[in-house]
Amino acid sequence: MMQDRIAALLQESEQIAIEVRRNNWSVVQHLAEERQRHLEDFFSNPISPDDAPAVAQMTRDILEIDKQLVNIINLEKSNTVAAFRDIKNQSNATKTYQHVASYSVG
Repeated sequence: MMQDRIAALLQESEQIAIEVRRNNWSVVQHLAEERQRHLEDFFSNPISPDDAPAVAQMTRDILEIDKQLVNIINLEKSNTVAAFRDIKNQSNATKTYQHVASYSVG
């Protein structure tokens, strides 16, 4: 029973990771909220000393998956900011060119 619950929580975390890599943010949000509810339910019950090592390992595994996801998200954010900056610079260059071109025409 406990192993099944642990496996299910790890599977939810892996599914979140898959959807992050796909940039499927609405699904990520839904899955993360669902996993949060399941984690709260899981930890609302006492953990037996026999299950404690497996639960500790599950916790470490989930934290590692989430750490990797944070790195992916931060990289995406940096790429998006850089792309926005490039677009803004191109827009400014175009405006400058148009401004200079309007003087040379006249």
